[in-house]
Amino acid sequence: MSEAERIKSVRIALKLTQEEFSKILGVTKQYVSLVENSKCDLSKDKLIKLFLDYKINLHWLLTGEGSMFLSDSPEGNIMRVKVPKGTKLLVEYEE
Repeated sequence: MSEAERIKSVRIALKLTQEEFSKILGVTKQYVSLVENSKCDLSKDKLIKLFLDYKINLHWLLTGEGSMFLSDSPEGNIMRVKVPKGTKLLVEYEE
């Protein structure tokens, strides 16, 4: 399964239309269609949004390895994420 197919799988698993998904990500419906059809890539900040808002496993999203959703960590509020070398991550902490 390609990254585009995995992104579409996320949208379907969340029971969202392309229009609803586009509003969540702050992009157009046409952009979501392009992403799902491998015409362009979803930006890294949008991938991070899926991780933060929906606990989507970024390692699975980028590589296809593991499961779509992160399970609750036995360590509490710790999330482990593997991303390709060179990927920049922005982490925001809620108070």
